[in-house]
Amino acid sequence: MPSYNTAPVDIVAVRGDYFERGYDIGSSPFTLLGKTLKAQVRDKEYGKILHEFNTSNGSILVSGTIITINCDADVIKLLKIGTYYWDMIAYTSSQDVQTLMKGKFTITNKITE
Repeated sequence: MPSYNTAPVDIVAVRGDYFERGYDIGSSPFTLLGKTLKAQVRDKEYGKILHEFNTSNGSILVSGTIITINCDADVIKLLKIGTYYWDMIAYTSSQDVQTLMKGKFTITNKITE
């Protein structure tokens, strides 16, 4: 199996806003074809799962080399203001797992009312 590089990606989301981010993996040495994608936000590394994005429920969408993650405002509103940790994996089996990106996931408050 080929070796991949995990991209460091920090995310800032505004509490109570609709959330959507797109990422282009471009000329990556692998394809997303046939892969399932999943991302989790946790309170600390290896901590409690606060939210999960995945291709099964449509909160992660794949179009060619573009990965889009999204979340309704009602869900983001449930997360307390703070800095958490997240990563995203692509997999076909327990033997074929790749962490695509990881970093901090920060929830901030709105400024404009």
